[in-house]
Amino acid sequence: MDANAPAFAAVSQRFGGTMQLVGNFNDIGAGLNVAKGVIARLAFYGLQLDLDTYYLYSDARECTV
Repeated sequence: MDANAPAFAAVSQRFGGTMQLVGNFNDIGAGLNVAKGVIARLAFYGLQLDLDTYYLYSDARECTV
């Protein structure tokens, strides 16, 4: 992206660029912390953020009595 930042930003803004993040978690309560610098770069490039999180439930990991 940074090799030609103005061109990348123009294409992103024209076509609605998206940064897609997918997380698979074995525990409930996973969080996300996005630094200000990352937010600033997303804005500079005109990128929206799409975050998908999945809880990988398994009976084998659950405590049963």
